[in-house]
Amino acid sequence: MHCREFSLITMYELKALIAQTYLLELGFYTGKLDGEWGPVSQAAAAKWDDKELLKHIPKSTRVDGSPTPYDLAQTHIGTKEIPGKADNPLIVRWLRMIVASINSEETAWCSAFVNAMAREAGYEQSGKLNARSWLDVGTKVSLDKAKPGDVVILWRVARDSWEGHVAFFVKQDTTTASLRLLGGNQGDSVSISSYSAKQLLGIRRLRTLDMLQGPARTV
Repeated sequence: MHCREFSLITMYELKALIAQTYLLELGFYTGKLDGEWGPVSQAAAAKWDDKELLKHIPKSTRVDGSPTPYDLAQTHIGTKEIPGKADNPLIVRWLRMIVASINSEETAWCSAFVNAMAREAGYEQSGKLNARSWLDVGTKVSLDKAKPGDVVILWRVARDSWEGHVAFFVKQDTTTASLRLLGGNQGDSVSISSYSAKQLLGIRRLRTLDMLQGPARTV
């Protein structure tokens, strides 16, 4: 601003000058303090923004002790469909996370429930209403290694049909050859119910998004 009177500086130029001064002090800007926001100023601002962004990104998006999808699922036990023409807005919201145009709980929502719990907890999701879509998510787990919270996929009607059911593993009852599962759309509600182990298609252990993406960079 060497040859200009301060009174003639526009508000835009004043803001640019302040930003240039700040970037100069931080070591990002090497140009003139002229209030002209050109390529050099923009490049300096981009470098500063990147560094500031990285500085504030935590190493993990999850906090130790934060709830898992299974933890969240337990808080919804008892959530039920509303008889008649009315719909439970919470169930509809879970469905709309997958298909925005859905406006009725009459759509099968077991997969929507698992997706919603995984999404809220920061875990991977199938992103589909098809229960069998979960066979392609997470890591494969054998029944003898299953833990509470693992995702269980069952067949319905026939093993080779497209129909199925998905829910969270609670425990195995070897005396009755059954699986206790916590899931949605079980008796039109979120509940813990028993299913025959013969219907088992697979068990998957979900990974956090942090595990999939790797740790954030730090400076």
